[in-house]
Amino acid sequence: MSLAMLTHWVCNVMIGQFFLAAVAKVGVSGVYCGFGVVCILAVLYIQVCGLGLCEKTVYIVCVCLCGGGGGANMPRDCAPHRQG
Repeated sequence: MSLAMLTHWVCNVMIGQFFLAAVAKVGVSGVYCGFGVVCILAVLYIQVCGLGLCEKTVYIVCVCLCGGGGGANMPRDCAPHRQG
């Protein structure tokens, strides 16, 4: 949780520091298009690399996220989620 908060604060500081300079350089629409591209890339990353959590028990989710020893001890349900 603290790593997520650190990332959140660092991103907020960077956006605060560079937003006006970016608006002056590429305009408001260019900056918001850049934000949109980052959001689309984040969604694609989650679709490809995220764990599918539907119909899994809390225990399986915890084992998948915490490692559970790895290797042969990992449940089959910990495979990355693939749609299609």
